[in-house]
Amino acid sequence: MPQDIPNDIPPGNPDIVPGTQPIDHCNWCGTDYPSSFAVSDDDLAVITWGGQTVFSSRISRQIHTCDGCGDPFVAGARPLARTTNEGYLCEDCRDDREGGWARCSDCGHWDYRDVLSLTANDRAVCVSCRANYGMCCQCEDVLPEQQLTEYGENTYCADCLPDDYCDTSTARHEDFAAMGFYARPPAIDTPIGNHREVWPITVGCELEIIWAKNRVRGRHFMASHPEWGIAYDGSLTRGGAELRSPIYSGPDGLQELRQVVAELADYGIPRVNKSCGFHVHLGNWPGFRAACRFIYLWQGLQEWALTVVSPSRQRNEYCKPTKYSRAEIRRLTSESQLQGIGESDRYRALNLQSWYAHQTLEIRLHQGTVDPNKIYWWCLLWCVAANWARDKVWQEIRPIRTASGLLRAAHGMLEEEEAEKMRRFYAERQSMFLHGRTAPQDDFNNTYAEDI
Repeated sequence: MPQDIPNDIPPGNPDIVPGTQPIDHCNWCGTDYPSSFAVSDDDLAVITWGGQTVFSSRISRQIHTCDGCGDPFVAGARPLARTTNEGYLCEDCRDDREGGWARCSDCGHWDYRDVLSLTANDRAVCVSCRANYGMCCQCEDVLPEQQLTEYGENTYCADCLPDDYCDTSTARHEDFAAMGFYARPPAIDTPIGNHREVWPITVGCELEIIWAKNRVRGRHFMASHPEWGIAYDGSLTRGGAELRSPIYSGPDGLQELRQVVAELADYGIPRVNKSCGFHVHLGNWPGFRAACRFIYLWQGLQEWALTVVSPSRQRNEYCKPTKYSRAEIRRLTSESQLQGIGESDRYRALNLQSWYAHQTLEIRLHQGTVDPNKIYWWCLLWCVAANWARDKVWQEIRPIRTASGLLRAAHGMLEEEEAEKMRRFYAERQSMFLHGRTAPQDDFNNTYAEDI
């Protein structure tokens, strides 16, 4: 008798008086049933299993035929794996990772792996759930329909929307239009800052904010800073927008960025929440190999960087850690190979897909913030990293695992006092997250309110 059969079925049938009627014996539970009932009573079932006949209704309700291998099986302690055609999978087919079955991330049903579609967020969806998704005409990412926008005859994701798009007649832009904002790109001219020969790699940033309750002051801010751009971002909650900075070069330029962000307080500090992020673009690379050296350095620093950002960013589908190895980076010989290690997904802590769109490398790891100090130190950190690593050899980059290690290797790029301030700033950040000192999500006046 198979071991999977439940053992809570009592032997014998008290309704049968021995010798009074023909009896059939259930080979599974040992219960005797009248022969006439075995085929005519709706509460009983006749099932052939391994050459034996089963009459017990309690057992028959737990016997299913696997859609994968076609064999009958008895439901065990684990929940049944339902397939998209309302069938079931046995545990062997479900646990066979090299087999042809996979689970839909949306509905939870199982289907052939080749039939499922992979979305931009690494979600595998079945044919039925795929109807709720669309594809961006630019990057060809598969995203939920609510994250896509129709513009003209095409469909775009939030990152690929044309700069001139702000359709005030659509419901998705209702809040953005109500704020009186119209999408515009940042002014791209000579980078702000000095010493371009020392700091050739430039920095630009994107601040995702919630500005709905301060829209009047927000319009004043944009009017007084025409060099800044603004865009609608469909990934944010209601009232969200993305501020796009001009291009900065070196510590002098980033000090000006710090001052401009500090001015936001004068116009009513915009809020942030868990849907917001703070992205840094590194551009003006002298060549592909210089960018590869920074990617190589990033792989060494990524584990440390995860310790100085909020917990919500450490497990976030929009900034997943990169997984390629340093050996893969060293083997790169052309830009086309970058697509292979970039995992075809821009929602990574280091987005390599921006290289093809803007010739930049985008760091998406940091949580949303309007704190000028957090923005300054984060931008300066990666500005130092990029400008130091661009012309180094692999052996010089390999040992760098922390910001302190980077600052020691890049000695002289920053004034000693500035370097020491950065060390203390990130040491405090690490200690804060290590001991769980974070602020409530709705306490936007607290300096740690964004660290959730």
